[in-house]
Amino acid sequence: MTMGKNKPTLTSSAKSPKYMSISSAKLAQLWDMRMEDIEEGLQELLQEGKIIKKTLAEPPKYEYYLLPQ
Repeated sequence: MTMGKNKPTLTSSAKSPKYMSISSAKLAQLWDMRMEDIEEGLQELLQEGKIIKKTLAEPPKYEYYLLPQ
């Protein structure tokens, strides 16, 4: 993460990253929101079918979201 014009921005070490991972806590910090609001927004997107929720098969069994294809 770097600072750009007093706001944090995300940068990748790869030229063309295939995937991006970011926690709801980091999103809340970047957008100056409560983490609960981010989680609520994710649930709305899930219900609308705009994202898909999956869980890693092996520990740690993190939950992650994908865009539908």
